[in-house]
Amino acid sequence: MRLYKNKVIFFLLILMTRVIFDFIFIKYIAQKWSYMGFYNEINVYKIIISYLSLFILTSILMWYKKEKLSHFFSYVLFVTVYLPMGTLYSLMNLSSEFFLMTNFVFFVLLISIFSLSNKYFGRNLTDDIAPNKGLIIILHLISLLTILVMTIQNIKNLNLSAVINLVNVYEIRELATYKWGMSYFFSWQTKVITPFMIVVLNSQNKHFLKWIYIGSQLWLYILTGHKIVIFTLILVILGLKFSKKFGQLFSFFSKSFFAINLVAIFELFITNKSYIVDFFIRRIIYIPALLNNYYYEFFSEAGFQYWRYTMFGRILDVTTDYSILPSYVIGREYFGNSQNNAVTGFLGSEYMNGGFLGLIIAALLVVFVLRSVDRLSYTLGNQVVLITMLTPIYTLWNTALLTSLLTGGVMISLLILFATEKNTTSKNMIKLKYNTRSKEIG
Repeated sequence: MRLYKNKVIFFLLILMTRVIFDFIFIKYIAQKWSYMGFYNEINVYKIIISYLSLFILTSILMWYKKEKLSHFFSYVLFVTVYLPMGTLYSLMNLSSEFFLMTNFVFFVLLISIFSLSNKYFGRNLTDDIAPNKGLIIILHLISLLTILVMTIQNIKNLNLSAVINLVNVYEIRELATYKWGMSYFFSWQTKVITPFMIVVLNSQNKHFLKWIYIGSQLWLYILTGHKIVIFTLILVILGLKFSKKFGQLFSFFSKSFFAINLVAIFELFITNKSYIVDFFIRRIIYIPALLNNYYYEFFSEAGFQYWRYTMFGRILDVTTDYSILPSYVIGREYFGNSQNNAVTGFLGSEYMNGGFLGLIIAALLVVFVLRSVDRLSYTLGNQVVLITMLTPIYTLWNTALLTSLLTGGVMISLLILFATEKNTTSKNMIKLKYNTRSKEIG
């Protein structure tokens, strides 16, 4: 009975979150942020269609298992990507074709994750993690190299007053440089290596080294002004503090996310302005959904790009349609500024690359990543996998798919965790054989 009650509450929280998204959009986003392309053009039929679709997909989500990290990540993906797509579709009267594709992609993703069962359930292991010593040495060296090179390149731009004020961090970000491969290493360091090393060092009670890595993350934020760097560090610290309560992730996130939106509405009623919407909800909810639709609209007419602008396109030296990246093309066409880097998530980027087929490929790759997360959490435990993968997986719906796999750190985080899993499994097998032999001798 209690389980049924929790599922009903979960269903209602998703429904009410969508209602709040709609309310905030009509009363605030479409008015204050109209210059960015938001507007009210309410279509009643599309409202009905979007809520019916929401009921169907949420019915699948209700079968979540709290022990599975793949279910948690799928839920986060659903509320941050799918829900706002329904809001903009019905309240801006956007394309039904693209919304139908979005529904099919999420149906494939959720069915693959929630309905096709596997044996891997996450466990709260923290003391059996055994990274290979060679791997740890390599990660230490990469960390040292990244910090030194980024310091040499950016120490001249140091501005503590700017990085303390989140509004002014863009002044630092515009000046930051990433020569000598740092565009990759900086991303891998701040999103993958530092979180991994912090959780491993914490499990080994090496607290001095742990604090060095925490300090290095703060330093890289000061040098570059990237808010995702400090946000990642906050998530890592929270992950360490609440490691014994990972079974409550679903409940905590759903209620917290709903509460944040309620506070935003309270702000609007009191002051007719919301800092939460302006600095948080607008950026991670409404803008990506708008950009996804812009990519669909533009490349439906201009033609698909077939991954020409990815690393593979550069290696093969294929001819491109534009002299600038597609994200700048969208910035020029929709915002009147070719310097505006309008980066979108996997819905827009993979439609740009391959149309509907590109979206299906993207969904299957996301399924592969999330099922790998379940496998790793079964052998290594939820803590190290969640902390290491959280920011890289966020990039899956915040940037283009191949960008998230490479620059975003998804692939390197999987490689590090699989290498750790292999060594941990070998160590545990040796320990099991030793204990069995000791019992036989005894």
